[in-house]
Amino acid sequence: MKPVALAPPLLLALSLLACGGGADPDAAPATGASLYQVNACYACHGRGGEGSSMGPSLLDLEQHWTRDQLVEYLLEPQAFVQRDERLRAQRNRYPQRMASFKHLTDEERGLVADHVLGL
Repeated sequence: MKPVALAPPLLLALSLLACGGGADPDAAPATGASLYQVNACYACHGRGGEGSSMGPSLLDLEQHWTRDQLVEYLLEPQAFVQRDERLRAQRNRYPQRMASFKHLTDEERGLVADHVLGL
């Protein structure tokens, strides 16, 4: 099997996740913004959610999403896409498929959802 080259931010995020996310028990509680950074969402969606050639803009998501929908989407993005015609059409524009965030708790996925809905 041929190794796959990963972009540095994505490689860093995957390394952190593989090592337990680098969690510090004395660290401040997670926020949506910190989870966005730690999970390298910015690698595809931009630091401010403006989007890139790898992933769509996250600005003004409230036009199409509720918090509950985003929490569900983050758990199983590809399953969600299969049920949503708008997302199926959108995925053809971006080379990177959205990763699942099963490693986050429901509460943490909610924090991410709140963060991106606030962009």
